[in-house]
Amino acid sequence: RAKPACEILDDASLATHYTFDSTLIPNDSGPNSLNSTSQSISFTSSGHLANALSFANATSFLQISDLTALGTVNGSFSISLWIRPTNLSGTLVFVSQTPMGSI
Repeated sequence: RAKPACEILDDASLATHYTFDSTLIPNDSGPNSLNSTSQSISFTSSGHLANALSFANATSFLQISDLTALGTVNGSFSISLWIRPTNLSGTLVFVSQTPMGSI
């Protein structure tokens, strides 16, 4: 089949994409099927377009591994999120070079 331009761009440049259409561990719907782990999260249907994640407490997280392009020196990247905070403190995005999250 012929792919539209937006699908070709996603295949070429999108690292990961989470739709939250599953109620299991969040699955990467992007072209790379990257692994993720999570703690203290639940799924809710009150997201921006449909489903979303709810982080239960200060120790809740979603960790995405193998984002190797983020380690490219002088390489640009973007992170996009839709959020509806219930608490205005804490870390929203943390990027680390190690799997355990140290700087």
